[in-house]
Amino acid sequence: MQYNTKKKKAIMDFFKVYPDTYFTAEQVAVALDDIGRSTIYRVITDLCESGFLTKEYSEEKGCLAYKTDKESCREHFHMKCNMCGRLSHLDSKEMEETVLKITEESGFSVDVRRTVFYGVCENCKRKGNK
Repeated sequence: MQYNTKKKKAIMDFFKVYPDTYFTAEQVAVALDDIGRSTIYRVITDLCESGFLTKEYSEEKGCLAYKTDKESCREHFHMKCNMCGRLSHLDSKEMEETVLKITEESGFSVDVRRTVFYGVCENCKRKGNK
């Protein structure tokens, strides 16, 4: 049975404020320092199992990181800024055609929601970050 406690709501609200940003459990614990770490880890696990959060291994952070799992993200390629960490959708007919070709020729099924192109976003370039 799933319970919606005040602590669970606080963790969910934290992720809702930053819908396109990945956070480690430790970062959540620091931000929500009035909630115990074991509770944070347990709730994050529950939120992943329920589909509210998605998790990925972050090479940059060297551990698992979590963000809200929006339905729309399941059908898009993504671009992630190496400077600010912002994750953006990439809609591209050419990329979709490439994925179809890969599937047809090799039988390999590409998980587009986990396909991320890394680089520097326009905003960070304007700020001089390269």
